[in-house]
Amino acid sequence: MISFPDDADLDPFGFPKRLPPTIHPVPDKPVGFQLKVVLNDTTPEIWRRIEIPGDMTLDVFHLVLQGAMGWQNSHLHEFVEDQDHYPFITEFMFEEEGSGFLESDFRVDQVLTAVGDKLGYHYDFGDSWDHTITVEKILDTPSDQSRCLEGARACPPEDMGGMVTLEVVVPWVESGFKKQLEPTHIDADDYRHWLGDWHPAAFDPEEATREIQIMLRAGFSRMAPGLKQVINTLPPFQGEHLEELLNLDIWYDADTSGPGLTPEMLRPFTELMELLDGGVKLTTAKYLPPAVVREYAARTGLDTWWPRRITSESVTPLPEIREFCRSLGLVRVSTGMVAPTKKAQALRFDPGAWEKQLQTKLPLGKTVFEKHAGWVALVVAGSGAPYLQWPGLISEVLFDMGWRNQGRLGDPNRVPFRSPTYEVLQLLAEGVAADPWDSEVPEEMVAAVAALARRIVVVR
Repeated sequence: MISFPDDADLDPFGFPKRLPPTIHPVPDKPVGFQLKVVLNDTTPEIWRRIEIPGDMTLDVFHLVLQGAMGWQNSHLHEFVEDQDHYPFITEFMFEEEGSGFLESDFRVDQVLTAVGDKLGYHYDFGDSWDHTITVEKILDTPSDQSRCLEGARACPPEDMGGMVTLEVVVPWVESGFKKQLEPTHIDADDYRHWLGDWHPAAFDPEEATREIQIMLRAGFSRMAPGLKQVINTLPPFQGEHLEELLNLDIWYDADTSGPGLTPEMLRPFTELMELLDGGVKLTTAKYLPPAVVREYAARTGLDTWWPRRITSESVTPLPEIREFCRSLGLVRVSTGMVAPTKKAQALRFDPGAWEKQLQTKLPLGKTVFEKHAGWVALVVAGSGAPYLQWPGLISEVLFDMGWRNQGRLGDPNRVPFRSPTYEVLQLLAEGVAADPWDSEVPEEMVAAVAALARRIVVVR
């Protein structure tokens, strides 16, 4: 007899409700795992034995599996306890479907806790590659790096058509492409060229370990959570330019600290804090008094090149700088008075303290675009790209992420590169005394801004 669930047993999409996955508390002491990963329904079996630290989140574990198996991270995936439980899914899938648990919120050691525990891993919902992960050992001392210990047979090529195609292609390739074993549902000549030097029996655990490390680099396992969230919410095939920048060696060199900020670089901010010390009453138009603005221009050198007579804050960059300071938590406005916050007073002229504040607050922005553009500005700045190329690169990366120029003016295929974060980085590199039409920017200041960007992007 077939029974149909009541409406109360259905989820919003009309499917039977599933149980939450079994999630255990984070262990008091970090552990490692030796796992066996099997590509289901393969004969001979395609499998890997890997060693991982247990404190990695499932989204990072996904990258380890991609590298160990030999996949290219080109499709969607999910982790699932079994068909009766909701899966762990990516942020993109969560935004699209809303049915599952975010994989980035949970660690491997919250899902796998004992020898014999199993977890399903589904990759590419078109070709439907299903894997079973089994705990073989619990390691009291977790390894610093994930690695592949052993395994057998090559990963199927991406987009080959799933298990049905694999079962007929393997004997054909192993026979040396004999005509009588040639699959009938494909163009054999094109397919043979597409396979290249792929052979189903080929496997090297050292190469798999290298691929794990490459995949982790390309997947930015050490990047800041905010940037990781941006990338995880991008639709498939968007953001490749951003990934290319983040895969540069500069992010992984032994010494990526670089020079720190200098008092000169902080002058656009510190001079304003000094002038606002004790509080300054704003005009009825909510601008700083002209005398304060002229004093700021004289102290910073703005008046040496500014093309207009400085009669009001509104004709200078000061409103934007003041807004940046507010966003950075350095100024407050109350009852028509603007004054430095206690945080700003504590920073004074200490470049190290200022840098920590910037690391905490950047990127700036209220809208989704400003946040995306802010992270891109930090990545471009930290990538080592020449300073004059930053605007073009930022625009190019944002376009690749799916942003378009929505204004009536300008090229619709070019995205504006400016954002509050970019403006702050530009202020640090150029100050307000520099003529913006002058292409000469001190290399040491650009290097310090790039180092700051790297310290924000990379989590160590």
